[in-house]
Amino acid sequence: MSALLEVRVLSAQDAAPAEAGGADRLEVVGVLDDGALSPEPRLVAQIRSRTSLHLRPVVRLRPGYSTDGGEATRLRGLISADPTPGWTGSLSVLSTA
Repeated sequence: MSALLEVRVLSAQDAAPAEAGGADRLEVVGVLDDGALSPEPRLVAQIRSRTSLHLRPVVRLRPGYSTDGGEATRLRGLISADPTPGWTGSLSVLSTA
């Protein structure tokens, strides 16, 4: 079994050093507040323009690790709409409990 190196990036400027350092894929976050929140689609596009690595944007719209029905609907729409070329997956950790 081989390991993958996933590097968390916050900006397009982070992409090249991560790739040069051996990253296999990038976890894209908008802000690090409360464990990381979703990036803006334009940030994902900017990062995509700087690297060919797989991108995994975090999908969290608010602090905490729980959600309600309305936010869950918005998150599903965000994921299914694939708003930005380069989204090769998403990372979300949520609970409705």
